[in-house]
Amino acid sequence: MKPFDLYQQAFPTPSAIELELYQLAQAYYLETEAFDRAVCTGPILHGEIYPATDAEHRLIQINARKVLARQNQRAQQLHPAGVEMLRVEMKRYARSGQRDADLATRFDGPRQFHP
Repeated sequence: MKPFDLYQQAFPTPSAIELELYQLAQAYYLETEAFDRAVCTGPILHGEIYPATDAEHRLIQINARKVLARQNQRAQQLHPAGVEMLRVEMKRYARSGQRDADLATRFDGPRQFHP
């Protein structure tokens, strides 16, 4: 077997559905963080803003549920097991460094490192 074939087995090309689910997962985190930053007045810890009051917490929970319901509906249209596939993709995206990089780029600007 050729080295490229081994590489393709280890890292298969994602399907169109998998790419769409990845984009839905990414959109969920970016939309909810944008709403959180518009509503919350608490501190920003580790790149994420926290609610200062119970009212803020309720607002961000309601918004997160609405966004998740919309993403789940789209995932269900893509594939019969789309909701479960989206859940897996959201976990993968949240655990990856890409989520933190996307949030930092969108809300904090590009990070610059000095020697």
